[in-house]
Amino acid sequence: MMRKYYGLILMIIIALLVAGCSAGDDQTTTTKTTTASTAAATTTTKADNQTTTKADSSETIASAKYVLNGVAYETGEKLPWPAEYLPDVPQLNANIVMTAYDQKTKVLVISYEDVKTEDVKAYAKTLKEKGFAASLEMEVDGGYTFTGEHKDGQTILVMHADDQTGVMTYDPDKND
Repeated sequence: MMRKYYGLILMIIIALLVAGCSAGDDQTTTTKTTTASTAAATTTTKADNQTTTKADSSETIASAKYVLNGVAYETGEKLPWPAEYLPDVPQLNANIVMTAYDQKTKVLVISYEDVKTEDVKAYAKTLKEKGFAASLEMEVDGGYTFTGEHKDGQTILVMHADDQTGVMTYDPDKND
């Protein structure tokens, strides 16, 4: 039940990010792929309807980066913590599998895996210590939801499911 709820909320958030962006033709895609059967990775870059593929160093993950309608997406396994978009926000120790950053509104959505509910509760406590006052905090069916608002206007929403997956949304300005 909660997985459907979290999945629906994630789809709504992503749809709002995409729909809320300008309809520019600015599209760039970078894909990195390594499989067990290939010795070398490749990078494919598509810009202005031209595709370029070149050999990479020995990458150990599969990932894709692209910009669509002003939203920069990155997908893969064990993506780095997007600190450049999260000033003064502590790192959540998780396997980040997707980020979506709206370049206009500066809203960031992170999808993660491999985190226990207790660890997310501890993360919420750390956010409170950093000045994010809890406006919503609840636990249902093994999942956990936390919304924190900072006096500077930043808002963080963490929705964690009982299957150790979740989504985090960061909005730097609640007046956006």
